[in-house]
Amino acid sequence: MKGLRIGVSLPQFTSDAAAFVAGVERARAVGLHSIWLYDHLWPLSGGKDRPVLEAWSALAWLAASTDDVEIGTLVTRSS
Repeated sequence: MKGLRIGVSLPQFTSDAAAFVAGVERARAVGLHSIWLYDHLWPLSGGKDRPVLEAWSALAWLAASTDDVEIGTLVTRSS
């Protein structure tokens, strides 16, 4: 049996990319195994006018900038 693997969902509903990057660095620093992003373009609360870092672009950046954590989306609809 593998050991316990813990991941985190990062806050994407922001216009502050530096805060997103800081979240990635904190997750890596504490040894989390995975980083997950919402594929939604608006938050579930707080109104639809909030800025968002789109999941697939953010995942592409993560994939290019790190290889020590797994990455993925929490939900991706195919239709």
